Amino acid sequence: MTEGGRRAIEEAMESLGIGRHWWQETKLGLSIALLLGLVGFHSTLPRISEQLSEAAQTAEAEGNYAQAEAKYQRAISLNDGNAEAYYNLGQLYMDWGKTELARDQFVLAARGGYWPAFNGLANFYLLAGDPGEAASIAINALAKIPDTPDTQALRAEL
Repeated sequence: MTEGGRRAIEEAMESLGIGRHWWQETKLGLSIALLLGLVGFHSTLPRISEQLSEAAQTAEAEGNYAQAEAKYQRAISLNDGNAEAYYNLGQLYMDWGKTELARDQFVLAARGGYWPAFNGLANFYLLAGDPGEAASIAINALAKIPDTPDTQALRAEL
């Protein structure tokens, strides 16, 4: 705590009539309350990130692409585990023709386990003229997806 902060707290405790013999305990209580508040705020960041991502999708649907990009980036900055935001930002970059930036976002989303990102990454390589890499990504993604009738049919087609 800074010297000024310490003095402000001590002056507040004195004005509240808290005896000096309770100051250490009071400071401990304030520190614990601050810590709990920060932990609580930190635990809300993923939800705030999801809300920003949803707002970005709305902005994108309304044609406000720069606003959508900013909201996706903000969502990611609040929760770097928001794989869907990485994917959606990658899709936005693909639409803008910023394919290298799109690829980077798809890679980050795929690392986060967001399955549509593998499709986006495969599409990137198809558009880049590398169908072998696109097929490799698709096959690797299918190998990681749990067995369902649909995934079995897709594996059979490859």
